[in-house]
Amino acid sequence: MPFSSLISQIFTAALDFISWVVGRSISNLDPTALDRRRYTKMATTKQTFDIQLNTDQMAFIRSMKEKYEIADESKTFRVIIDYLMVTRNVHDAVFGQSRCFRCD
Repeated sequence: MPFSSLISQIFTAALDFISWVVGRSISNLDPTALDRRRYTKMATTKQTFDIQLNTDQMAFIRSMKEKYEIADESKTFRVIIDYLMVTRNVHDAVFGQSRCFRCD
């Protein structure tokens, strides 16, 4: 699969899930997904986990935060993780390939 096609699929899937979380379309949700209510509870205990992101990755997170009026970047990232947790049919496309977007 061409790199640009894969990136397009991942971004489209992330946007679909963000739309789902904010109460819009539920299209493309895995039919075997767990009950949505389980993933929309607001007051849960969270753990801090430091990650390193490149500038373009942070720009994407911030643009989704602003576009969908999500509280903060941390919540935006959790939305993407939640989507991946309940949409099992994208796991191979996302994790099945070894990619290096910034390798020389």
